[in-house]
Amino acid sequence: MSRKCDQDFSSFDLLLDTICNTFGGIVFISLLMVILAQSESNESQKTIKESTESINQSIASLNNQINQLNEKIKGKKEQMRQNEPNSIVTLKNQIEQLNQKIEDSKKKNQRQLRFPRLKAVSDKNSIVIAIQSSKLYIIQDVYSQSYVNRGFDKSDVEVSVSSLDKRHMFSIKLLPNRGQLISEGSLISGKLKDALHHLNPDHEYILFCVSKNSFTEFNYVKKMFIERGFEYNWIIISDVDDTIQLSSGGGSASVQ
Repeated sequence: MSRKCDQDFSSFDLLLDTICNTFGGIVFISLLMVILAQSESNESQKTIKESTESINQSIASLNNQINQLNEKIKGKKEQMRQNEPNSIVTLKNQIEQLNQKIEDSKKKNQRQLRFPRLKAVSDKNSIVIAIQSSKLYIIQDVYSQSYVNRGFDKSDVEVSVSSLDKRHMFSIKLLPNRGQLISEGSLISGKLKDALHHLNPDHEYILFCVSKNSFTEFNYVKKMFIERGFEYNWIIISDVDDTIQLSSGGGSASVQ
């Protein structure tokens, strides 16, 4: 009886020992998990804290840069505001200088229109010479022996006549395929040479009818007549209209 009780107590002790060991193991594992969880949490918090500090430093650096840029912009605006009146004055001065240069250039390049006073022009007969599109048309007959009434040279022009108030009206049409081609520096030849040879500066003066596109040729021809003592006058005619209206009376002619 006594031995049976001892065996029962020994079995019970073994059971209690097993249960205690198991419970102790469970408690140990639980404590270990709690410790590990706290350790990981501390590491995560530490990492988060470090990341937060790094981000805050970056934000602070960016804010500092933004402030510096704002200061530079503010300084530039202030500088522009201070320089703006001077810039406007400078631009106005430059514009005035350019306008003055333009005016000076216009004056320099402006052709001086010469309308000389011809002494005793009524005592001289006019010789009409047209220069249009770089071509020379001598309207009167330079080969006539009389300078009082030379008549018209119809080889380069067509002439129609009408009368008005005792004055003869002449419509002179320049033939486009005729006339003498003139260029500055070219040799004196053809009708230009004959006109310079046969016309008389003591009794005749030259009335040039010049188109706007032929001033170079006009100056070239005009110089030749001036060198030979001719007086002259001149008027501008159209570049495209090939008809000249003349009126005459008393041996002289004028352009209408």
